Amino acid sequence: MLGTISIFSVMFIILAYRISKKYYQPIDKIEHMVMQQKEGQNSEKQKNTAADISEMDSIIQGISNLIGEKNKYQEKMLIISPYAQTGMLHGVLTGNMESDSIRVLTEENYLDLIKPYFIVSIVNFAYTNLPEKPQEHQQMVSDLFKMICSIFSTDELGLVYYNMDINNVYLIVNSENDTSMDELFYQIHRYISESVAEYDCIITMGVDEMKNDISTLQDACEGALHALDEMLINGRGEVYFHDARQTDALDYYFPKNFTEKLVRALKKEQKEEIRLMMADVYEKNWTLDGTPKMYHALVDELHLAVVKSIKEITDLNTTHISVEKIRSFATLEEIFQYYEAALNSAIQSIRQADEEQTQSGQMEEEILKFIEEKCCDPEMSLQLLIDTFNVSSKYLSIFCKNHYNTTYLQYIQNKRIEKASELLKTKQYSLSQISTMCGYTNQLTFRRNFKTVTGVNPSDFNE
Repeated sequence: MLGTISIFSVMFIILAYRISKKYYQPIDKIEHMVMQQKEGQNSEKQKNTAADISEMDSIIQGISNLIGEKNKYQEKMLIISPYAQTGMLHGVLTGNMESDSIRVLTEENYLDLIKPYFIVSIVNFAYTNLPEKPQEHQQMVSDLFKMICSIFSTDELGLVYYNMDINNVYLIVNSENDTSMDELFYQIHRYISESVAEYDCIITMGVDEMKNDISTLQDACEGALHALDEMLINGRGEVYFHDARQTDALDYYFPKNFTEKLVRALKKEQKEEIRLMMADVYEKNWTLDGTPKMYHALVDELHLAVVKSIKEITDLNTTHISVEKIRSFATLEEIFQYYEAALNSAIQSIRQADEEQTQSGQMEEEILKFIEEKCCDPEMSLQLLIDTFNVSSKYLSIFCKNHYNTTYLQYIQNKRIEKASELLKTKQYSLSQISTMCGYTNQLTFRRNFKTVTGVNPSDFNE
């Protein structure tokens, strides 16, 4: 009996082990799902975006379904699920949800944020000259941040990073405690600055407040972006920490008649006047010591004024000039320099358009005179005009439509028949002579065209 019980006990233990191994290892299940997704990407690269997002949702749902299993992984599972969701957040932030979301899981980064506290920062690279090979440079940046994560990580600290684009990288520090980490970020800033010194770029960092709820990662990313926005006021090359200022005061200085004065300066091509106007707005607002929110409101009004003034003067000569709003991080000084350069460029473009219009007007007068003088010349043709004035047939087609409201051939035919009618009224020339005098080398063509235009044969014209 004892032997039988022992055998059944061993069999039960083996069976229990096999079942637990098959059904109670959620981490393995996650990896299995991720590998399936990764293999599916390699074999089906042509899937559309909607399908990829649906597959990502199914992975997240699969992870969520595993949370209820009671085993030694349950605590990690509660951390993994929201962090997997942040993979989708990162995809949204980078504009590439599918590949980045899958990469977050595939590289097993979902196990990185397992400590209770974390801080999100964003590192901005401002290049004097953009790298000649952006992809290779971005790989260098990735290698640099891998090194940073390795050097600065300890038993109490964990670091992970995500490339947002060639200019910005998210760096997250995960900590066992909530002690201040200001000095750590200063050290990282110095390390990065020294590492990329040869690339002639300025490193600026924005650092959010410490948080302890992984579900607030999106808020933390936005907090880091707001901190980085301090460069608008204080310039590049610094580490900026989250500013708790909540003021909504937007009392910036902006002249009421700024747009009208700008239009007058543009029309008169007064570049120095424009420089003084821009300097006045910049300097008076700089002394206000406002928040980034206030300065963004100022920049919005400045952008609107510049666009309106350029539109008003370009509407007069049909020249199209587009001024895009700055989307990347920039200082207030850089923004004002950008708009001043845009205004100067508009002056140059309008001047060039006016010169071209003047030249075009002179050439049109020459074409009109040439056609009038040569319309009854047998050698006159569309090709002759093209060769003489170095223009295209399309240009001449539009030209005739604008000036004659008809085609080139129809206009020439009408002019020749008009002259033939005048000659017929004199009764001094034969039809053969009139045909030749009007540019026709074939009398049959002359007769046919004459009847088409006048409705009668040339021989019956005066009857």
